[in-house]
Amino acid sequence: INTEFAQPLEPGQTNLEINYEYARELGGEGTEHVVPEIELERGLTRHFQFQMGIPLVRVKDGEEPASLGGGHLELGLRALIAGGGKRSWVLSFQPSVELPTGNRRLFGNGTEVDAALHLDKFFGRSMRWYTNVGLASAVSGEEAGDESLRYSSAVVIPLTRRWHLAPEIIGARRFADDRTLLAVQPEVIYSLNNHLELKFGLPLGLTDATPAMGVRSQIAIIWGSEH
Repeated sequence: INTEFAQPLEPGQTNLEINYEYARELGGEGTEHVVPEIELERGLTRHFQFQMGIPLVRVKDGEEPASLGGGHLELGLRALIAGGGKRSWVLSFQPSVELPTGNRRLFGNGTEVDAALHLDKFFGRSMRWYTNVGLASAVSGEEAGDESLRYSSAVVIPLTRRWHLAPEIIGARRFADDRTLLAVQPEVIYSLNNHLELKFGLPLGLTDATPAMGVRSQIAIIWGSEH
């Protein structure tokens, strides 16, 4: 759910992901819902894909009334660096920018840029390993200069033709306030066919700065040419 593939989509292929997320703070004093987040990816060439995403978020802190607002628009480009084809690994580079188009009271008023490396590794025809590592920096607004290191990793293990286990580790290091976010996320994937997948995960926080528990789900729909 949280870890991106390194391999760009084929030219003309499109992937639509609809995400739901619920996170609860330690002690139950705050909650956050992402209801939903829409992500769209489109293959441009064999080496490049374009993507965009925007969430609708509901936030509640303590006894305060809940706030509902649109998040910022994120635009990105994924470029194949090496591997792919018949190789057992893929390495790609993904620059992206988050524009302050959403609710600035909830999400700030700055522009953020991100640069990430994505690595896929395949073990035979069964197990797959995906890893993302990226550095994000706010370049404008009240949080200008704030930087964070983000990382995620997932292993996909087939149980049957349609069911897969996909445990993930998700984390970030915020340098401005010296906070570390880290969660482990047991996850299952159900593949209805080559064009539709349902995913469900239960993130569990491993640090004090991380929400103690949550729920994540995703519907992934792929269409278009595969060659």
